[in-house]
Amino acid sequence: NTDGSVTVALSPIVSTSQTLKKGDTKDIYAMKFQAIAGKVAINRVDVNFSVRPWLIASQLVLKNSNGTVLATKTLSSSADATEIVAGSDYAVRFDGLNEIVTPGADTNLIVSISVPASNSFVGTTGYTTVYATVKTNGIRTINGKGYTDSIGIQSTVTSGNVLTMSSTGNTADLSVTLAPTAPGTAPININSTGADKTGVTLAVYRVRSSNQPSTLNTLLFNIKT
Repeated sequence: NTDGSVTVALSPIVSTSQTLKKGDTKDIYAMKFQAIAGKVAINRVDVNFSVRPWLIASQLVLKNSNGTVLATKTLSSSADATEIVAGSDYAVRFDGLNEIVTPGADTNLIVSISVPASNSFVGTTGYTTVYATVKTNGIRTINGKGYTDSIGIQSTVTSGNVLTMSSTGNTADLSVTLAPTAPGTAPININSTGADKTGVTLAVYRVRSSNQPSTLNTLLFNIKT
């Protein structure tokens, strides 16, 4: 029952300019909310694109800075977006939200995009540079007294974040690290009882593939003895 209000601005936790490869899933837009005088709920967010979003992406996700997914939007056809200006402005809506902004604590919301690994539009003429933004009045809020408000960040699509769509480079990024269950760096005695032990774990590796699936076909390791 408080008459709170909320402001929104671009959050620095996501770069305003980045390159997207085929198969990428990346955060492309971030908003920072600050409430005044009382809690305010965010119940709708529209994200605008300068191209037809269903031709370059398969999914959009709205999440908070803790990684909690608030809403997911599948993009498969023109029915999944609203045409504002033919060929240059399309809105994707996340609705039914109830993200609470509390005075004294910033709330960050992040938009993530998934680019299909096989896509004939990505990086082609007209789909090389894409703008993404949350336009003025693109966010709907409601406070404790039931008053609604519409806020936003940028007035035009082309003033938003710049996404450079790459037509190549759709390869996987492979990372290899020691797993938490690895035995550590201390010497491992394999002959303490006068007979060789069997099944001794020397190392445990964590292999992770990003952007694309990977096939591990060679593992080379060195032994000094």
